[in-house]
Amino acid sequence: MFPLPTWVRWVGVVISALCSVPMYWTLSRLGKNLTDTVVTRDNATLVPHGPYRWVRHPFYGTAALLMASVTVLTANWLIGLSSLIVLGGCLQCERRKKNRC
Repeated sequence: MFPLPTWVRWVGVVISALCSVPMYWTLSRLGKNLTDTVVTRDNATLVPHGPYRWVRHPFYGTAALLMASVTVLTANWLIGLSSLIVLGGCLQCERRKKNRC
């Protein structure tokens, strides 16, 4: 753990709670394209509405913000490091998938 003032940790709590809104918005706009794995469906279509009209992968941005806020609210460097590794792995998989197209 690393020392953080209590008010900073409460900011992490608030941001974590607020992340549920863009997370729900992002996932609900995927419709039939939403899968329980990272594998893209054969009949997947482009989603041009919701947050996808501005950002190609809004879920990753929201997940990164959530991971950062959880790191702050727990004041735990191991959680932060683990979050970076997981997010980095997801982005690497996405990059590889994009290069195959």
